[in-house]
Amino acid sequence: QEAQRALIGKPTGSGTIRGVATHNDTTYTWRDNAGATECLGYKATTAGWVALTQSRRLAFTSGGVTEIIEGNTVTGATSAATGLVIRTVLTSGSWAGGDAAGWLHITGQTGTFQAENLNVGASLNLATIAANSTLNSFPAGGKYRCISHNFYGASNQFRLYGTNDVGYAFEMVNHVMVPIITGMTTDTPTRIFEIANHLGLCFPGGSVQMSAIGEPLDWDVLLGATEIGFGTEITDVFQANESAVAIFGKQKIAMLTGRDSSDFLLEELTEEAGADEDTAQRIARTMYLDHRGLRSLDATQAYGNFKAGSLSARFEAYLRKKRARGVAAVCSLVSRTKSQYRLYFDD
Repeated sequence: QEAQRALIGKPTGSGTIRGVATHNDTTYTWRDNAGATECLGYKATTAGWVALTQSRRLAFTSGGVTEIIEGNTVTGATSAATGLVIRTVLTSGSWAGGDAAGWLHITGQTGTFQAENLNVGASLNLATIAANSTLNSFPAGGKYRCISHNFYGASNQFRLYGTNDVGYAFEMVNHVMVPIITGMTTDTPTRIFEIANHLGLCFPGGSVQMSAIGEPLDWDVLLGATEIGFGTEITDVFQANESAVAIFGKQKIAMLTGRDSSDFLLEELTEEAGADEDTAQRIARTMYLDHRGLRSLDATQAYGNFKAGSLSARFEAYLRKKRARGVAAVCSLVSRTKSQYRLYFDD
């Protein structure tokens, strides 16, 4: 085991690994840079860990009705700086109305943009910007948690989405992290999920928010984004079944159901106990750890279509001993090839 482990190279940087995710057969990881001033993403390749390209963003207002689409190269009318648009995000208005405003996320920038208009080829003055682009960087620290989902339908838009506790949520576009800017004053979501083709984010203070349907980067309430209060800090969130998301706090469990902002409903399951952080997984049933031991969340007709029950008394004494020593669970996973639920502790 040690010999094999020695063959695995570490991503450059400092401190602990902040998270790992596998998407479309690519493994990603995150680690703070050498100076611990920001967290960088890496992907596994045959040549080892390769740092992800960092994108930049330009805040724009439209100069006409022609849309700047992803794949366009924008050119500064004065500076002649250029950048490839990988994501166009509207925060208000519309292209058709000539009042679109939002973000252009770009890669491969050459030169320095300034306060100027943007051109796309022979199409002139499609947008106006006030300054050079800003690097899409992510703060050092945190813990990366990810899901994969296709919000758009096209086969090439099955993407990875994640949160990190300390900065913006993000969408992975062609191995580039694009921040999801919701407009929250403290825009640092801690958990991420999907329900009825809405992206869901959990924020400090117990705020549960869903994006507009089919638009994970759109958080405008006029287009269907919504917020529900959970009432306590959220410790975990997990897809309980195809139409319900289990949301856990330290002393509370609730089920989020619904199809859109008109009927999303958060139904409390119990205030008897909640779940320890990052211990919820699904292996035929949703399992989690709380102060009494290992428990399951079963879909039944007993109570709100769900009930919480203890899984086994055989290892409760083992778990009690860990808790008595102050040992905490730090993460969990499912080994699908072995049908095993695995808990990892800080000892």
